[in-house]
Amino acid sequence: MIERRIAIHSYSLLVSLFLAGLCFGFSLAIALIGLFGAEYGTRQYLALAILIVLLLVFAALSALFLHLRIEDGRKKAFIVAKFGAVEDVYSEKDIASIAKKMVKGDQNEKVLCVAFSIAGPGGQALSSLQNDVAKKTLRFVLKSLRVGFPLNPIGITSDNEFLLLHRSQNEDAFIDGLRVFLIHLSDTFAHSGSLPFASLLGGVSSRSAVKPLAGRSLVEEAEFALRHSASRRLSCDVLRFSQSLVDEDASIHWLDADLNNAIERGEFVVYYQGKVNLNDMNFYGAEALVRWKHPHRGILPPSVFVPYCESSGRIVEIDHFVFQTVCASLARWKSDPAMKNLIVSVNLSRRTVYDPELLSFLEQTVAQYGVDPNKIELELTESLAAENLIFISSVIKKIKALGFHTSIDDFGIGYSSLSALKSIPYDVLKIDKSFIDDIEIEPKAQAMVASIVELVHTLGMEVIAEGVESAKQAEILRHLHCDAIQGYYFSRPVDRGRFEVNIAEASKERKRA
Repeated sequence: MIERRIAIHSYSLLVSLFLAGLCFGFSLAIALIGLFGAEYGTRQYLALAILIVLLLVFAALSALFLHLRIEDGRKKAFIVAKFGAVEDVYSEKDIASIAKKMVKGDQNEKVLCVAFSIAGPGGQALSSLQNDVAKKTLRFVLKSLRVGFPLNPIGITSDNEFLLLHRSQNEDAFIDGLRVFLIHLSDTFAHSGSLPFASLLGGVSSRSAVKPLAGRSLVEEAEFALRHSASRRLSCDVLRFSQSLVDEDASIHWLDADLNNAIERGEFVVYYQGKVNLNDMNFYGAEALVRWKHPHRGILPPSVFVPYCESSGRIVEIDHFVFQTVCASLARWKSDPAMKNLIVSVNLSRRTVYDPELLSFLEQTVAQYGVDPNKIELELTESLAAENLIFISSVIKKIKALGFHTSIDDFGIGYSSLSALKSIPYDVLKIDKSFIDDIEIEPKAQAMVASIVELVHTLGMEVIAEGVESAKQAEILRHLHCDAIQGYYFSRPVDRGRFEVNIAEASKERKRA
């Protein structure tokens, strides 16, 4: 059907262009040589001009419809390539058209549009996976939909997102059923081994079924809800579209505009928070923390801009900036006796860890600055480490082979940590601040920290406690054989100049003692 429409519009375009060219040539011939000796007046030329314009307009319309039909053909070809057949599988445009017609006189019913996607390890889109894996996954999901969540029609977008339409009187029950289906599908992936770390997310939009529907808007709203804050949502989450989502999205638009070239303008800076060895109570290193010195909003902490940068992909650029800045500082400190032995830790985001160019970037940067990689510790969060043990373990081993230290951050607040500790060869474990806050008054907190320290030491790793804010906390941790501490009690995050002064003063104190 599509092929026949393409052929019709192609012939129409060719015929209209041929006739327009013929009329134009005829007019030109009359004007130049007075063909047949006829005297043509203004009216005759005007009539020919109008005819030419009409033919050109017809040609333009034919070209437009030809383009639309070719696009439809491409979408159908995409579906054929993914599923091998187009039966009961529609394009995004088809879904919008069908939604427009799903109007019924029952005021209690709603037309619901669902958009859901499947992502691989680290949030990778299916399009970035191997082609055969993506195809098998899409076909399996299509089969599962027809059996476990039988809705019709089913659509697929060029971004490998599924679209579903449904009329229902109970929107809440429908969404609950969708969540159950996604959980079951995720479990099936995990147990089959085909995509064990798949992440499934959904978005839902709805309209009353008693009014004419804007089908395109319904689909766009479902897709908006699907993508909104996707990097911060757990797998199998289903988000409803609402105006508040739009307002929230609009509230961070200034971030997108202001982030452009912010690094080049020198607005991002690296602060250093010192780490203290509990054996001798001396600084042995620091953690590098990024800050944004916004020209109008002042100094912004990571919590303001990092989540957006994670979701937009800009975090990789920021991670690279922090690492390069740390390398420059370490190169500067090599000639300073008080600074040259410091080990600086740098956080790596999820997107950076999954960046295929990470290892080459690390290796080339330390070589560029002439820095010993043994002076740098790369930190990964516990949740990142636990989501794909095989992949993360491989990355950590390669990072260590380059000479870097590695650590697991925020231990105790994420997922199944013990599996990660057993499988991934970290050098350092950082106990989260939440374990330290009540360690002075809560015996259970002390017992938990003592157990963690003993376990980690057994695994051949060192332990550092974050968020230490009092001498009493430091003393308890030293008594529990924790190796090091980090927190406001000894050092707040400060810029490089202030940090260098702090280290120099601490060095003088040691000499006087």
